[in-house]
Amino acid sequence: MTPLTARLFASPLIGLGLGMALVSRATDWREIMIPAMGMVTIGVLATLAIVLSGENFAPQSPLALLVAALPLILLMVGLVLLRSRPRPLPKAA
Repeated sequence: MTPLTARLFASPLIGLGLGMALVSRATDWREIMIPAMGMVTIGVLATLAIVLSGENFAPQSPLALLVAALPLILLMVGLVLLRSRPRPLPKAA
């Protein structure tokens, strides 16, 4: 893992930590939407960066492979949070 990739992967780690801290303090499901959208955005962009530079990326250890998987994990967590919002109640006629 080069210093450049370490700096690139710091963003998803910070995003995951900050997003989970904000989500855990939320009292209403609407407060989750902004951190969840941030997680999805960072997850998509970081995963895209890995895919685009995939031929140059070769994790040297299992820990480096786990760090490389964090953007995808961030994307999945964000999508799960967005899907977990309550469904609107049907209106009574």
